Amino acid sequence: MTKAFRIICATIVCSLACPFFTASRTCAQQANSTAAPDGSYLGFLDGVKHGSVVYSRGENYELKCDIYVPNGEGPFPAILAIHGGAWRSGTKLHMLRHAFKFCEYGFVVVCINYRHAPEFPFPAQVRDGFEALQFMRDQAETYQIDLENVFGFGYSAGGHLISLMATTTEKDWFAEQELSSKTQTCPTLKAVVAGGAPCDFDWVHEKSTSLKYWLSVTKAEDAEIYKRAAPICHVSAASPPFFLFYGKDDRIVPTGCSTRMAAALENHSVSCEVTELPGCGHIEAFSQLKIVDQANEFFRKQMATDEKADSASPSR
Repeated sequence: MTKAFRIICATIVCSLACPFFTASRTCAQQANSTAAPDGSYLGFLDGVKHGSVVYSRGENYELKCDIYVPNGEGPFPAILAIHGGAWRSGTKLHMLRHAFKFCEYGFVVVCINYRHAPEFPFPAQVRDGFEALQFMRDQAETYQIDLENVFGFGYSAGGHLISLMATTTEKDWFAEQELSSKTQTCPTLKAVVAGGAPCDFDWVHEKSTSLKYWLSVTKAEDAEIYKRAAPICHVSAASPPFFLFYGKDDRIVPTGCSTRMAAALENHSVSCEVTELPGCGHIEAFSQLKIVDQANEFFRKQMATDEKADSASPSR
């Protein structure tokens, strides 16, 4: 790994941590910290948080998620939220502020931890994402999840992962024997909001070792794995609607990743909206919570479109 890339990774981790600690203090002031008998926390804003719920286990790992459920009577539309951190760091808590705000808008939000490289190289992180979707299906009644309205939200590496999940299926990442053990398939992502997402790896030099810790090889050694890991290479007419956003001054993930992804979606007649945030670098764009407002409108629009289509369909 080059010294420059180590500096970039350290910058991502440290910068992401700063808004999290600020958010933690703010949310702690707003929330009732009294734990309920089931381990949930009551009284935060307009809902209930179920913290550190195990959603998947393996031979040498245990994966947890935080689940934010709005007050009121469900089922509610749901969002799978995936944090960034270069596929090697970060935590579900980085999505805390976004989750609170989405929950205020009436969404169940499932923020996940996932396995990190280099201990767990690609595609472990994608598989974890699909395991989280399976958990959401299995526990839909418990957490009042409307399985007809499941959305994805992610930033940076998380934006990449949610985009890759939206343009592929679990069959692309699990062996047939593994799938046969599941009682039902994962819910389908109805739409995705991805920010600062490396949707392709055209910008990575073929001899660069910058992503070898995650993809195990350089592009010169195996170009196909770089294509397999790139959401843009899986776009089809079956892909769900996308909302892509990025900071105009992003110097970590090339802004062309989002614009090229948008073009690929449009070439397949898939609805895509793109927002460029002026004056924002990679970290600043993540901190812009106005994106949650826009994401809410985008998700609601997809729900309204489906409802309109259903009402227009002749009854059987």
